Amino acid sequence: MTRTKAVVTLALLFLLASAAGKPTFAAEDVEVKTNDALASLAQQMISAEGVLQNVTMNITGGVTNLTPLSGLKHIKNGNLTISGTTNLVSLAPLENLEVVDGDLYVGDNEALTKIALPSLTEVGGYVGIQYDGALADISLPSLTEVGGDLGMSNNGALTNISLPSLTEV
Repeated sequence: MTRTKAVVTLALLFLLASAAGKPTFAAEDVEVKTNDALASLAQQMISAEGVLQNVTMNITGGVTNLTPLSGLKHIKNGNLTISGTTNLVSLAPLENLEVVDGDLYVGDNEALTKIALPSLTEVGGYVGIQYDGALADISLPSLTEVGGDLGMSNNGALTNISLPSLTEV
């Protein structure tokens, strides 16, 4: 199949899914395994307004510091997965994140002790937090709406969950 045919096919599938009442987006899948790769992605793909658009970002492996994402406010037409890290302790640099249009998944992070996303108000897809063995505290004080399922499981050290504004799942 030529590139033109592939693009037309994807566009047609998008239109059909949208017409069927299922909002769909074609996001670029980006796997980030190092701090340097994360810094490069942030510099190249996050707009001055703090928008990362049409990207499904999978943070994994050796990422230990999310500081390059400190200006991120909106993941538009994309997802955020933070999974399989060994030395990532905190999501604090994501404190300005307000909206994730797709899914938010945090799982299998050995050293992660706290998830605090004070500005997050809406996740359009599901929120999954699981298999974070050292995770003791989840604080999502501004989260009002989750468009899909909300699941938390197998977080053995978890002692505090705060979702005071959540009104819709």
